[in-house]
Amino acid sequence: MRNANEGKSSLRYMGYGNGSMGIYQDSIEVIMKGLDTYLEKILIVFTTIDVSNNVFEGKIPQVIRELGALKGLNFSHNQLSDAIASSIGNLRKLESLDLSSNKLIGKIPPQLASLDLLGYLNLSHNELEGCIPMVPHFETFSNDSFKGNKGLRGFQLDIPCITHEKSQPPLSSSSSEAEFFEFGWKHILLGHVCGASFGVSTF
Repeated sequence: MRNANEGKSSLRYMGYGNGSMGIYQDSIEVIMKGLDTYLEKILIVFTTIDVSNNVFEGKIPQVIRELGALKGLNFSHNQLSDAIASSIGNLRKLESLDLSSNKLIGKIPPQLASLDLLGYLNLSHNELEGCIPMVPHFETFSNDSFKGNKGLRGFQLDIPCITHEKSQPPLSSSSSEAEFFEFGWKHILLGHVCGASFGVSTF
């Protein structure tokens, strides 16, 4: 999984061959992109980690960032805590990421938005907060990818994201009246003077 250039190798299955014992090939059942998938034969290039439904605790291991060929990562239904490791953004070939049903906190790292091949994302039922990254790639993910995080905001959850830009306070009635008396009376007086002059000239 550390070899990001695994695509250059020929297609081979995991297992071993022996003249006296025949050929043994591994099989496995994994959850890939939210679907249960059973593989009778495992291709060498099938680089996926599925450790869901355990009781793993602590942080997401930093060693994950070294797995450049990884295509699927499933840590769902554990007890992982702390923030989502920004190093996951180094996994440029990642197609599926499931971190749902843990105790992850903090904001969604913007590095995840740079994973162009990411077609499935599930961060639901954690303790995440802040704004969902407002990038075109994340607009393809539905409510199911983010629900169950009370502090999370974004159009996917029908909760507007609060910007940090300082908006101008609305003018109060007193300030409006002050501006009227400061500028409006000049225009009124000028109108009266012009009107009176025109009337006298006409008379």
